[in-house]
Amino acid sequence: LRAPACALYIFVMAAPMKSLTPHLQNHWMLNISKLDPLVRVSQTYHVANGYGLFRRMTGVAQHNYRAGAEQWGTSGLPPSIVARPEIILEGIFDDNQWYEIEFRWKPGANNVLPHQVAPHQPRLDWQMWFAALGNYQHNPWLINLMDKILEGCGPVMNLLGDSRLAAGHVPSKVRARLYHYDFTRLNTTWARRIPNTSIEASKESSDDDTGTSLWADFFRFPDNYWTRTYMREYTMAIEGNNTSVTAFLDHYRYQRRCDRTKRWV
Repeated sequence: LRAPACALYIFVMAAPMKSLTPHLQNHWMLNISKLDPLVRVSQTYHVANGYGLFRRMTGVAQHNYRAGAEQWGTSGLPPSIVARPEIILEGIFDDNQWYEIEFRWKPGANNVLPHQVAPHQPRLDWQMWFAALGNYQHNPWLINLMDKILEGCGPVMNLLGDSRLAAGHVPSKVRARLYHYDFTRLNTTWARRIPNTSIEASKESSDDDTGTSLWADFFRFPDNYWTRTYMREYTMAIEGNNTSVTAFLDHYRYQRRCDRTKRWV
């Protein structure tokens, strides 16, 4: 009875997937539409549902594929193009050049290995991603964060992973820019057909998906884990003691001075 019970369990838990795309209903392999009566019976017990923190994933770009692309996609849909929005903070330190301000967890430089954070959700880095989905007017705490960086507020600096800030260097200006991130891909037929894909392959890599060079690429560390596209300025550059920033933060009742007794922004 163990095998039938497992099969039934998998079916009941997978039932909410039907609502993700109507193409699944008539998929040649699943043909879920014929199982509607069983799906309705399982739903009365509320053992599975389509609710989730992100039922439909953000950060999926749109592209006008040529006709027939859905035939080599999944569930009747063309391949997705990842466009994860990320805010990158930059600062001017001593030489009048803009440098990225690094965070501990969130994506930043293309060649930095993504960190494993689940089930931990770093508070600041997590909020940075939510801010990237909107604008600074709806996320005034980000302006407060930038202002505290310009002030050199120690507890705020400790939330970041930037070596310059850790060494006590305080930027004279800070700005925020919005990028769209995607992972680099192996040199496969699938990856080459996706528009604007960055292929990360060794010099020996070929177009043969079954070649030994592809397996070599699979087990080596890539030069770049991410590829990113600049979208727009998220905020203009701001300086310390800026009257407009002061008025903005006063409007939202943010504390202007650095509170060194608190750990979080």
